[in-house]
This record gives sequence, C-alpha cells and structure tokens, in this order.
Amino acid sequence: MALIELDQARERIESLQRFTDDPLTNVRVTVRETNASRPFVVDASLVLKGRLLAAHTAGKAPDEAIDKAVHQLRRQILRVTKSEVAQRNAPVALDVVDRPEAKLKPPHERRIVHRHPYLSVPLSTGEAVRELIDLDLEFFLFTHARTGEDVVVYRRDDGRIWLIHPQGS
Repeated sequence: MALIELDQARERIESLQRFTDDPLTNVRVTVRETNASRPFVVDASLVLKGRLLAAHTAGKAPDEAIDKAVHQLRRQILRVTKSEVAQRNAPVALDVVDRPEAKLKPPHERRIVHRHPYLSVPLSTGEAVRELIDLDLEFFLFTHARTGEDVVVYRRDDGRIWLIHPQGS
C-alpha cells in the first residue's frame, strides 16, 4: 500500500472514535494480499471497555476491504455502547456472506494462539450469535443472560448457526 493509502486507512479507523466517549485502545489493522477472488484481506481489532472488537473482511481493493472492516467495527462499537442508533438500525437478518475462505497454513508455520473465545458477561442468544459472526469464530462459549447457563453457539458444516445447551436444561 502506498503512503497516501495508509494515511486514508488510518483516518478511517480513527473516525470510529466519534461513536464513543471511551478511548479505543490496542488498535491493530493488517492488510494483506492473497491470490483469491477478493485479493485484499483486512484484519482489524481494537479494545473498547475491556472488550475485544474485531473484523475480518475481504475486497477487490484495499479501500473496499478497509471500508467493510470499519463498518463492522462501527456496528460493534454502537452495540457495546448500547447506542439507540445501533439498536434502531440493527438489521434483522445477520449477514455472513462476506466471510473469506480460510486457507490452511503448512504445519511448520502453525502456532498455538492463547485466546479465550468466551466473555464473562451474560449475553442473549442474539448477542452471542453476533459476537460469533463479528469475531469470525467457529464456536463461542457464553453465559446465557436469561438462564445463567454456559451455552456454546457454533457454525455447523452446512453453514447454519446452532446452540449447544447443557444436558438437562
């Protein structure tokens, strides 16, 4: 990416600060080029109120992929801050069309990443599904807000999203 494109990308990410009074920390953005149909992939993450927000997007140009990542992060910020705008304009259907295809790394390049795919705050089922999609995870462990049980939401092989409840619940 050229220096001008980097400055524009930085400005787009910094524009997210206007959606919250809390500071956005640990902001990271990675743009990489692949040889897929959507050759540019953006991984963006930040921490807001101690909560990791992340976006994984792809596009035919770096600007397109960055714009998609900023849009995903903006939705997450508004949801975390419980903004009325986020709740009023939230789409009824969840959009999972833009998920880039995963490529397996060769075994010698793989490493274990110590990260916990769960939150300690209770969530509704809808919020947990949104977290699964927004963080682009295969499964997500959460405490259900209504029942207080630990529940897993996961992606099935057929592309649908499903729940695993504790036995006997």
